Amino acid sequence: MSSSATEERITLKHRWEVQAIKLAMENQWEKAVKVNQDILEWFPKDVEARNRLGHSLTKLGRYPDALAAYRISLELDKSNLIARKSICRLTDRIANSNLEKRKKYDYTEIVRTYDAAAGTYEIQRGANESAPRNDHSPTRHGANNGGISNTADGTGSRPARALNLRNYQSNAVDALRAELRAGHKRIILCAPTGAGKTETAIHVIQEARAKGERVAFVADRVVLVAQTSQRLSQYGIPHGVAQGSNTRGGAEPVQVWSSQTIARRGRWPDLDLLLIDEAHTQHKTLLSLARRWDGPVIGLTATPLTPGLGKHYSTVVNVTTTDRLLADSYLAHLRVYAGKEIDMTGARKRAGEWQNVEVRTRSRPIIGDIIGEWERRTREHFSGPVKTLVFSADVAHGEEICRAFKAAGYNFRQSTYRDSGKKDEEMIEAFRRGDFSGLVSVEKFVKGFDVPDVQCIIGARPYSSSLAMVIQQMGRGMRTAPGKEYCLYLDHAGNVAGWYGDIRAFWADGVDELPGEEVRPRIRREGSERADVVCRCGFILPPVKRDCGACGRKRERRVKSPRRPDGVPFTTAPPGRKRERRVKAPRQAAGARKLSFVTVLAVATLLIVFQVPFAMAVLAMCCWWSQHC
Repeated sequence: MSSSATEERITLKHRWEVQAIKLAMENQWEKAVKVNQDILEWFPKDVEARNRLGHSLTKLGRYPDALAAYRISLELDKSNLIARKSICRLTDRIANSNLEKRKKYDYTEIVRTYDAAAGTYEIQRGANESAPRNDHSPTRHGANNGGISNTADGTGSRPARALNLRNYQSNAVDALRAELRAGHKRIILCAPTGAGKTETAIHVIQEARAKGERVAFVADRVVLVAQTSQRLSQYGIPHGVAQGSNTRGGAEPVQVWSSQTIARRGRWPDLDLLLIDEAHTQHKTLLSLARRWDGPVIGLTATPLTPGLGKHYSTVVNVTTTDRLLADSYLAHLRVYAGKEIDMTGARKRAGEWQNVEVRTRSRPIIGDIIGEWERRTREHFSGPVKTLVFSADVAHGEEICRAFKAAGYNFRQSTYRDSGKKDEEMIEAFRRGDFSGLVSVEKFVKGFDVPDVQCIIGARPYSSSLAMVIQQMGRGMRTAPGKEYCLYLDHAGNVAGWYGDIRAFWADGVDELPGEEVRPRIRREGSERADVVCRCGFILPPVKRDCGACGRKRERRVKSPRRPDGVPFTTAPPGRKRERRVKAPRQAAGARKLSFVTVLAVATLLIVFQVPFAMAVLAMCCWWSQHC
């Protein structure tokens, strides 16, 4: 075959590929099948065309034909993950379809109780309690695919559940609409941990999808992509995923993207609405791409405190506050104890934070205190060890903490940046089952960590200017779970006492405006600048309370003398305060005078004996009396 003929065939193939992709995006599946079949007539070993043919046949419900296409694709390329996963999915669908034709049991009455914020649900059978489980049904969403739903439509064989928003979530959606109508295209949706910001975002996605719009949800971690995909599947929302080897469903109007994948591509596909999870992290590539896109962007975060966030977003919508969620029992309370603190006096800093090597070196003397404090507090509150999450300074610091716990007879494991997403999922699942007592990480589980029954958190990483990180750490233990009344927070870093006022203000009011670039990060207070919040027993209580909630001891009232900014007490009146005029004390009464009558009589007798005239003696006595009395 001549080179010109080969180039002509390649050009024709490229034209057909573009046409097939366009037809798939327009949901014209019959025509897409025809175009892909034309490609395979000329290029029978084209794996991508086989995959597109299988996807189009799946959309048309022709599962046996789609299964055959995927099997040929897998024979051509043994490493074809799309074909491998699609074969598993289609095999389950065909088995379920055959089972439905001959089933003898009623599965219609199924009651699902769902918590919109926690994302958890329970299944109870209704009419037929003895109905056998279908062994051919697909496993839990994500069991075969790193936590991401294997079904092309995102629903599998499970019926979709209705999404019922709480009142404050509905109010937040209304506030988003109002901000969009007011002309804001960059909006931060601030929702504390446990407020259900993913459910609120899914409701926005449902509304956009009903209007025929294309929506993308971007997350910066594999576990967050998997969790969002599972939630969309639970509500029966067809969606695609763009995340490494889990990429699928590119023609769906709803997409869940990994920020790293989009950064590598360097462009946004055709969109009408963009939602960015954990918007406070401010990935440079995402922000650069968002600036070049004129559509609306909604950033989701629990802590919009990052300096410069106001440059990229124009307004903020507060879903609710932490105090309201606590009052309504949507969150579990924290009981905070101040343990032996890591002394960071004179420690070197980098980019406003203490260096990890400084924290690791200075924390070694108190690792034994960390273990002892954890044993004592868990014994007092829970009669023994409980599920615990530990935040360390770095990997080496975490390894030292794990070794210390293991030496004491407790099974603690560490998750680091070296672990893959699949290994993280397996470790979190084992931790959720209770296979080991504690999980140690640096900042990996500050976000995307959803184990509600954690009952103790240890903060062993002091922060100098990262208030948002402290609030995120505390939020990991505030999710509710059956039988959970509260969560312990053992602060060996001094973060809670150093930022107590800022934390309380954020929990009570949220944020009114986004910080600009000129706003400096908040620095935690040290020494005498800290509020008096730590009781003698270590329990941290608000300054306004007089009785300790742990030991019942009454707080002693302390009168502080005015001090200069450098901490030195004033020796004179401080600036701006008038100096008080000293009032001369009145003379003492006659009965309390220092000079007694006997002394005066003795002096007068001496004057007379020495022949001093009486008049002169009286005058001398009067003068002396006026000077000394």
